[in-house]
Amino acid sequence: MKAQGDSKPVSKEQGADPRHKLALTLALLPMTRPFRSLLVVQGVDLQLLLITFIVLILFLHTIGRLPRLFWFLTRDKLLLFLIALVPLSLFWSAVPMRSFVGVLNFSAGTFVGIYLAMHFSLREQLQIVGWALAIAAVASLIVGIISPALGRMYTGEGALVWNGVFEHKNSLGRYMAIFAVAAWSLTLQEKRYGVWGLFLLLALLLIILAQSATPLLALFVMACMLPLFGVFRWRDVGIRLMSLILLLLGIGIAAVFLWHPSLGEFSQYGLALLGRDPDRNTVLVRLGLWNYSWEYIKQQPLLGYGFDAFWSLPGRRDFITYLGRAWEAQQAHNGFIELWLQLGLVGLGGMVL
Repeated sequence: MKAQGDSKPVSKEQGADPRHKLALTLALLPMTRPFRSLLVVQGVDLQLLLITFIVLILFLHTIGRLPRLFWFLTRDKLLLFLIALVPLSLFWSAVPMRSFVGVLNFSAGTFVGIYLAMHFSLREQLQIVGWALAIAAVASLIVGIISPALGRMYTGEGALVWNGVFEHKNSLGRYMAIFAVAAWSLTLQEKRYGVWGLFLLLALLLIILAQSATPLLALFVMACMLPLFGVFRWRDVGIRLMSLILLLLGIGIAAVFLWHPSLGEFSQYGLALLGRDPDRNTVLVRLGLWNYSWEYIKQQPLLGYGFDAFWSLPGRRDFITYLGRAWEAQQAHNGFIELWLQLGLVGLGGMVL
């Protein structure tokens, strides 16, 4: 893997030290926060202490390479601007202490990402992430089978679903979606259809057992778009333009089917097939939440309320009553709107650029 605009490879051609890769694989695993509640003893989050220790060790390992670290930080000026905007938001945060904790978490995660880029190629990064999540996946399967009280949970609709080693089924679904992408990529790159192919099937199985609809739909959409990625690499501008038009047309048709009042029953039927309660999870409920969020965006549109601050404001975790159901909102359920709430139009514009 080559860094943007540079001729020097990120890692040596013969690959990184296997022991280094193993150490990073084991270091990433606690960052997914498995068994989170079980590792809090007398109010002390032991897992968080372990993660802090890991980040400090990685930082000490990087001290001798600070010039290289700064080189990586300054390769992409727009990305650096967006990263720097997060700690800067402390100056206008509506809940400074909440933002401070969020900035620490964000900085630690960003540093780990930079550390991986400094020492490993893209393929090696995929391997590290893939093996870390493979351990979490196998552990989730074992826990779900031998300890249902720990590895399964009841949803708000009363359905019994899997959460594995994580606290919530959506966490299991989210990480397994990332695992599925990594397993699929490594299957194609390494031609090891047995190992990574089985891991891909395991990831999909756990997503289904968790009844986590969003990761499943995201993976389905990605699979449908894979042929388009190849088309966009063709040199014929006309074909690429036509593919883009077809893609936008497909998105527009899907939006109409989901949101148009007279066609809303199709989205309700689709959610029912996924085992979800349409009254609780339909896109129309999200629209009510987005309208609610928009009213607050208009009050502070330029800089927002500070990183990770808005939903901690007194009274902001309101119960949004929509379509006859009460729902406690803890996030905007839309990345663009959430970023606008946190970092304003400046942050949203930086991300788009």
